[in-house]
Amino acid sequence: MLFRSLVPDRGGSAIDDALRRGVRLEAMWDALERTPQRPGNEECRRLLHDSRDRPWSEAERRAHQVLRTAGITGWAANVPVRAGGRRAFCDIGFARERLAVEIDGRAHHEGWEHRVRDCARDRRLAREGWLVIRFPAAMVLNDPDAFVDDLLAARAGRRPVRVRTKCGDRVRNDSNAPDAAGRRTSCAPRTPLGALPTPLDVRGLPRTPLDAPPAPAASE
Repeated sequence: MLFRSLVPDRGGSAIDDALRRGVRLEAMWDALERTPQRPGNEECRRLLHDSRDRPWSEAERRAHQVLRTAGITGWAANVPVRAGGRRAFCDIGFARERLAVEIDGRAHHEGWEHRVRDCARDRRLAREGWLVIRFPAAMVLNDPDAFVDDLLAARAGRRPVRVRTKCGDRVRNDSNAPDAAGRRTSCAPRTPLGALPTPLDVRGLPRTPLDAPPAPAASE
């Protein structure tokens, strides 16, 4: 696979580009395992592990590292959101709070036309209840503490999303969290896909459908 030959010179950027083009992370792991004696495998394995949240750029990769180090959960990378009849990808999405974090690099966001498109996209997301906050890539790379502080402040100001269930409107908040055994009540809203952390190694692991019905309650 092409990314293998580019890693020695470009590091994680080669993996970021491959992920942005739609190459599956699992396919890259498979390519690595097919050549166990190839020089540079250890570095490639380290970078693939660091890519477990599937970054699309150097700044996104750094943001993921910072969020993991800070113990911030409830987010996912490149979350697809339907807004205004179109699908938009949020660089980092907190689905529970409908908070979208965008990391803008100069190379991709310096043109006027691109800014106009970004503004239109932000308005479409706002109509769906999402708050979009934008950070320059330089801030994420050079001042990660400020990035985390501003992100947490924005997240703290978001209200839980109100959802409709078979038991009526419920507010998605910590009262609906699983109990000590990991169980939810039958009317508790399930966590959306965008809020699920990506597993460290998903190769061969079964996935539970999000729309699977809750287990029946034990009879009295």
